[in-house]
Amino acid sequence: MITDVAKIHGRSNDEIEAILAEKDRLYALGQRDLRPVPAPSIVYWAYRKYRLAVATSATSRNRKCALASLE
Repeated sequence: MITDVAKIHGRSNDEIEAILAEKDRLYALGQRDLRPVPAPSIVYWAYRKYRLAVATSATSRNRKCALASLE
């Protein structure tokens, strides 16, 4: 999405790469502070009745970090 918006605003490929690198740097700074969010009670209820999947907007790096903390 960032790439699409940057292109609409006339940013060069070098500028887009710099924006994405800065975004990655900022995400990495907060990664060590990530903590799981408590699930609402309906998740525990549904877990007993249905097969569940996880849907998230997290980056792959943050998703892997969060899932690793559950092991």
